[in-house]
Amino acid sequence: MTEKEAKKIVMLFLTAFPNLRDLPDEVRKGVNKVWADELANIPFAIGVLAAREVLREQTIPAFPAVGRIIQKAARLSLGNVPTAIEAWESIRRAVSATKEGCTAHSQEKVRITRFDSRSEAELCKSEFLHPLTAEVVRLMGWSSLYWTILDGGDNYNIVRSQFVKLYDNQLLHHIEIRAMLPETRAALGITGLPEVKAIVRKEADDATE
Repeated sequence: MTEKEAKKIVMLFLTAFPNLRDLPDEVRKGVNKVWADELANIPFAIGVLAAREVLREQTIPAFPAVGRIIQKAARLSLGNVPTAIEAWESIRRAVSATKEGCTAHSQEKVRITRFDSRSEAELCKSEFLHPLTAEVVRLMGWSSLYWTILDGGDNYNIVRSQFVKLYDNQLLHHIEIRAMLPETRAALGITGLPEVKAIVRKEADDATE
């Protein structure tokens, strides 16, 4: 976003908390400059939504740390990400769909044990799995997850707990990456970001006017 757009976000908080309007001009200019620098890599529409979400959580009449806006914007930029439990349920549906059409359990076992990386990639791109879910499936191994879900037993709850923990960790990891400065990502050798399906309201540009 531009410096002018960043000022609109600052004005959002000044408008919401009238007691902040008496800030000395030099302080306000400093706030505008810092926020403009730190929010520069965030699209304005996402930034406005992030600021409004932070505002709704604010319980004291004070400027939030700019890092809260950045973190919230990073999460919003990931779009409508399923919860870990929803992701697990989507894997269960994928297992059920993969199983359909087989005449015997043993035949299915032979087919799954020969599951190659190409067919796994095709499954992970299917309608059943969100990209983040597919990422965790690849990390844990599709065949292992498949048989855990299909057979049930004592390992089922253990593996599901492992999946939930890893899924939540990967979600936080992606948020942290998106919250980084481009220079920091470059220094760490992170050359790209996952596809973004951001939820942006059309009228966001007018939200602070």
